[in-house]
Amino acid sequence: MKWQDRRLLDLFGIEHPILQAPMAGVTSPQLCISTSEA
Repeated sequence: MKWQDRRLLDLFGIEHPILQAPMAGVTSPQLCISTSEA
């Protein structure tokens, strides 16, 4: 996926943006551990 507007990325020097979906309330330590170990 290529970003159409890179102004914000260039401002902060971000080469590979990583976006996170909001998951407040549904995350747990076990989910974080499982994801990290995958």
